[in-house]
Amino acid sequence: MKKSIKKFLPYTIIYICAFYVLPFLEIQTFGSSATKDTVSIFLGLFVIPTACIIMGIIYGNKYGFDWFFVPIAPVIYLPSCFLFYDSRDLFSALSYIFIYAFTGIVGLGISDMIRAKSGMVAVSDEELKEEASEEEFRENEIVEEKFEPDATDEMEQFLKKYASEIENQNKIPLNEEHSSYNEDI
Repeated sequence: MKKSIKKFLPYTIIYICAFYVLPFLEIQTFGSSATKDTVSIFLGLFVIPTACIIMGIIYGNKYGFDWFFVPIAPVIYLPSCFLFYDSRDLFSALSYIFIYAFTGIVGLGISDMIRAKSGMVAVSDEELKEEASEEEFRENEIVEEKFEPDATDEMEQFLKKYASEIENQNKIPLNEEHSSYNEDI
């Protein structure tokens, strides 16, 4: 579930900026003039749908055609209708929900065609789950390695202990034995 939320989060933030920050800036800049209506129409029919298409292409290239991506824009846009548009504009503002859903589908469709032509493979939820389970497996391996001594360390300890026992039994240090051997040659 966390992976699903994480993959939608950047797009959700961009939609929030498009649906809440842009209208707020528009109101602050133009107030209630005739220019504001022109800018509202330009934003609603060109800028935001273009952003929806671009985000659909980007999302689709990464994750493939996902129907769960389509309702994100309309669901985020719906409350802004009641915040930024008065009652006479409310019906037309609500009609933009269908435009934003459609442009999301168009963006996903374009990305699907791009992936098909280029042979790209999208990351599926199953692959994300496999990656997560592999990461957990690697983390568990690291934890086990920390608590279980390595076999080579045990072997080195055994050899050192065995060498010291031989040294004590012969009462001749191994280093001297080797050095005298080298002098004889």
